Amino acid sequence: MYKSYIKLKALTILLVCVCLMGACSNKENSQHFQYQLKVSELKDFEEESAKVITDLAGYKSLFKDEADAGKCNIDFKKQDLIVCRGTSNGNITSITEDIKKHEGTWYISIVIEKSIAAVMEPWCVAYVVPKSATATQVKTDIRYN
Repeated sequence: MYKSYIKLKALTILLVCVCLMGACSNKENSQHFQYQLKVSELKDFEEESAKVITDLAGYKSLFKDEADAGKCNIDFKKQDLIVCRGTSNGNITSITEDIKKHEGTWYISIVIEKSIAAVMEPWCVAYVVPKSATATQVKTDIRYN
C-alpha cells in the first residue's frame, strides 16, 4: 500500500510539473524559425526594411523569376514570412540576427560584420512567424560593423 501511495504521489508531481511547463511557455515567441532564401534570386525591394509576405502570390512575387521560387513549404493560412534584405559596402564576414516578439510587434536585430574589402555584397534574412489576427508589425535594427 505504501508503494502505491508513493507512485501516486510521484505521478501527481509529474503531472503538476508538465502542466506548469505548459503554462509558463510562451508559444507565440517560440514558434518562429529562420527561412533560407537565395539573395541572388530575389527581386530588389526597399533595402534595410522588413517586408511581410502573407500569401503564396506574395512569396512568388519576391523572386526575379517565378521558377526560382521553387516549392514553398510555408502554410500561409497559419504563418507569415518576414524578409529583410540589404547590401553591405564591404565583404560580409558574418551576420548575426535575433528576433523577438513583444506586445504584438516583431523586433529583428541584424548585425553585419564586414571586412575592409570594398565589395558590394547583398544579404538577406528571413523568418517564418505565426500569423496574427491583426497585421504583422515589424521593426528592424540593422547595424554594420
